[in-house]
Amino acid sequence: MTDQAAYLSRPAVARYLFALGAVLIVLVLRVLLTPLTGTGAPFVLFFAAVLVTSLYAGAGPGLVALVTSLPVASTYSSSTRDTRFIKRSLRRSCTRSTGSSSFT
Repeated sequence: MTDQAAYLSRPAVARYLFALGAVLIVLVLRVLLTPLTGTGAPFVLFFAAVLVTSLYAGAGPGLVALVTSLPVASTYSSSTRDTRFIKRSLRRSCTRSTGSSSFT
């Protein structure tokens, strides 16, 4: 049995649930690792979920993982935590370059 036949022999519902589960697990990991890794590059872990899903479950579930991970990652990256991080970084850089800050 080839690899392609192996994943196609799995029920379709299980393959698509695997895709959604992979995105959910990566979201939880992203939230838990944010204090350690920072808020940059919000799509990196989601890329891994899409890759693993495509390899394990096939192209259709891989596309489902991609389509669901894009809005999830962009929503999480534009949260208020990230906005505060960006403002704080801008404030620091402006203070260093001009000696005073105009951001509140």
